[in-house]
Amino acid sequence: LPDENGLATVYMNRATTYRSLTRHEDALADYARAIEIWERLHREGRLYDINDLLRCYLNKAIYHGKLGDPDKEVAEYTKGITLCEELPADKLPSVMPTLIKLYKYRAITYRDSLHEPEKAAADLAIARELKILLLLNNQ
Repeated sequence: LPDENGLATVYMNRATTYRSLTRHEDALADYARAIEIWERLHREGRLYDINDLLRCYLNKAIYHGKLGDPDKEVAEYTKGITLCEELPADKLPSVMPTLIKLYKYRAITYRDSLHEPEKAAADLAIARELKILLLLNNQ
């Protein structure tokens, strides 16, 4: 049997498979199971890689968007962003690429689906700043 981190990975991968089969409820349920496990492991300090949880938020958000629910889509992006804001500074470099995607995709949803250009512009500005920081830190 896989450990709990591995089990969450299995749920996320199966959700992706369900998504490709258009089994919407099954996909969303498996994303929720993976998130539940990884959130608990994060609280307990036993999460192997915070990016796994962030990618699951990202995937679930994108899926909500494909299903035509931009409010749930934004909520999932926001959960990932909030989690990053709570991380200690030394963990931020490892999550920066995913954090940039969360801001960028949320901005696109604000702009294209929710018609909130001010929120979109604010998120794009943050994504741009984070990308510059990432580039400077990689030099």
